[in-house]
Amino acid sequence: MSKIQTNKIQHTANGAAEFTLPTSDGSTGQYMKTDGSGNLSFATIATPVPGITEFDQWYLTSAIANNGTITSNLSRTATAGSAVPLGSGMSVASGIWTFPNTGIWQIVFNIRFQIDSSDNVDVVMQVTTDGGSNYDSVTHAVSGLNGSGSREASASSMYFLDVTDVSQVKVRFQITSISGGSNVTGSGIPITNFNFIRIGDT
Repeated sequence: MSKIQTNKIQHTANGAAEFTLPTSDGSTGQYMKTDGSGNLSFATIATPVPGITEFDQWYLTSAIANNGTITSNLSRTATAGSAVPLGSGMSVASGIWTFPNTGIWQIVFNIRFQIDSSDNVDVVMQVTTDGGSNYDSVTHAVSGLNGSGSREASASSMYFLDVTDVSQVKVRFQITSISGGSNVTGSGIPITNFNFIRIGDT
């Protein structure tokens, strides 16, 4: 069987680049790459970027019926089959949430309300990027009732946060506009819950 032997390949088009072949074969699974100057070589595919390495879920254990930052009645989910936390997990002190490491984080919070009469109840997520000197409201979960009586309701919200510095970028959740017999409902299971998922590098 005949074979072609050469150490260079060039396209037939005028002025096209000339490619110099490697002098030996690569290893199984390697690919051929160029250095941008026509020199080809074999290289190993980089280790894939790992998938999700951090997620955590906390929930409200009993109802809160007053406005302000949610600072109490918080617990990490530990009901049957719970998989949290993955990684180090979140920490919270006086209602201020601290991230275990930098990255792009997806934050989802699901709120159950007990709405009384003509009332609107709003849970606001606020972000600080200066360690707590200033906070900005970034997203809301809100529900209400215009009329008499009471009803249960629920709302959710989501935000993607770039945590560039764990000592500076933090979040808190605030209840606003609550009145009468309304509350943000808590329970022994995570019906009002706060979810934190690291989905990539900053």
